[in-house]
Amino acid sequence: MANLLSLATKALRIYDMGDSDYLTKKAFHAAARSELKKLAKSLNIPAKVHSNLAGDAVLGESILHSDKLYIQIMHMNGEITVLYRSCNGLKDFTGGPNQYMRLESFLDPSTAIEVFNKFR
Repeated sequence: MANLLSLATKALRIYDMGDSDYLTKKAFHAAARSELKKLAKSLNIPAKVHSNLAGDAVLGESILHSDKLYIQIMHMNGEITVLYRSCNGLKDFTGGPNQYMRLESFLDPSTAIEVFNKFR
């Protein structure tokens, strides 16, 4: 958890200044995927977890996609944000309405379980 927060802070500093750092980006995505996998295990749901590293000018996003839940950890409005929504299967990329939470809330296990348990 602390690893993802510290990497998020470092990545924000770099990308908000208009620079890029491939090693920081890769480390951030690895930590984000790890947290998403932990969440899937805690919820006991099968899910695909992957990253879109995108281009040099952006941080990209890490994604968890299950039959009923879509979560995306991304850089938006100067912070790392967690977008989530319901979905209807692994081919549904639009799903229900977008909802957002702060990364710190996502990384709090009790908060995450409470919020995402309804998508099981």
